[in-house]
Amino acid sequence: MLVASIALAFAVTLAKVSVIGMLLAASVIGGLGTPLGLVVLVLFGRDRSVMGTEPISRKLALAGWTVALVVSAFGAFFVVASAFGN
Repeated sequence: MLVASIALAFAVTLAKVSVIGMLLAASVIGGLGTPLGLVVLVLFGRDRSVMGTEPISRKLALAGWTVALVVSAFGAFFVVASAFGN
């Protein structure tokens, strides 16, 4: 893994890829992927065919939906702020 990581870093350096651009892309991808992952987790947690006889409670599902909503709002705010250069 160490050799593969060094080789990848070397290839990125030779390709003259902007590291800041890669960080920005990773943050946008993470900002979009996190809410989607939370939604999937809450849906699976409430599904009896997945969880069997012990699905998550309504309170926990509500907390999960709340967190997904807040994370989505912050992600949308970040995308809009980035688009307008703030």
